[in-house]
Amino acid sequence: MSKYHFDPDTKELFICDKKINFSNSGYKLNSEIGHGANGIVLKGEDSKLNRTVAIKFWLPYKEKTKPDPDKFYNEIRKIAQLDSDKIVKIYFANVIEESYFYAVYEFVQGESLKKWLENEQDFISRCFVLEKIYNEMKEVHEKGIYHGDLHEENILITSGDNVKIIDFGTSFFARTKDDSHQRETELLLNTGLSILKHEYTQYNLLEISILKVSPPECIPPAMLMLSKVIENFKKIDKLNEELDENSDDYWEDYDKHSIIFSLSDLTCESPFFNLERIIQLLKNSSLDDKYIDSFVSYTLSDSLARICEVETYNTVYKKANRENIDLLKLTYTMLRIQYLRKFNTEAKMSTFKD
Repeated sequence: MSKYHFDPDTKELFICDKKINFSNSGYKLNSEIGHGANGIVLKGEDSKLNRTVAIKFWLPYKEKTKPDPDKFYNEIRKIAQLDSDKIVKIYFANVIEESYFYAVYEFVQGESLKKWLENEQDFISRCFVLEKIYNEMKEVHEKGIYHGDLHEENILITSGDNVKIIDFGTSFFARTKDDSHQRETELLLNTGLSILKHEYTQYNLLEISILKVSPPECIPPAMLMLSKVIENFKKIDKLNEELDENSDDYWEDYDKHSIIFSLSDLTCESPFFNLERIIQLLKNSSLDDKYIDSFVSYTLSDSLARICEVETYNTVYKKANRENIDLLKLTYTMLRIQYLRKFNTEAKMSTFKD
């Protein structure tokens, strides 16, 4: 039997076979929206304001892992301060009988990201949605807040392919801070890769094993840069398809160098890319060696500039030979370690080396 049971006829909610006394809350329970491992969400009505709401109840934990009400309210206050049209608004929160935690949210009409993706969305539309999700989560993390359960069912796509992130607040049930951070990392990574599933499988550009053990704050920038790197590879493919005998050599060279420079900048902005793979893909694209040499040179210079924290670093032209590629990879690893230090991670830095 499910841990939760909502009777649609009597409008009564049972959690672990116990009837929940909700009659004095000021909210009416109307129907079930969905339930998962840690809670149930019901469609309800605010009796005083006469508006439709979504109400989530969390499963009570055993005494050893039962969350502190003060911690619950602290997390809810943080979420309530998030003022964004991409995040579901929270109206109220409370605890019943010191065991049953619930929160009242804005009711949003839309389809889940999972269902939206099942309709075979094109690359541009998926990048549009990904950018909205991960720019928002980047800002949320900067405020010291974690979602706790960000997966395809907790992101709604509304009209115009707009995004609404729902079900914040699960992180306060994590046993430890490390548990919360690790789960946030895994879910953020898995959600982004599901949006770019076809392209990620085709290009395989990220150091996934390293990202999996990185702080959650690393994932939104990595996903944003990944979508743009893939976009640049698609531009290279398109340029190769459009080449003809009458093409302008000057503009062709300019376009390709612009793409290479962009690739270099993007890979350094989030230093979790597999440089060997990128170089191999550039070679497979039939680009002249000079463009691949340029990628090695630009990326090495950009990495050094970021390590030294200077605006620019003189670009020294390097051939894309084994010696220089190894030098680039070593420098890039140093950049990654420096990048991770700003998150005050206690993880062993050897974990993040190639």
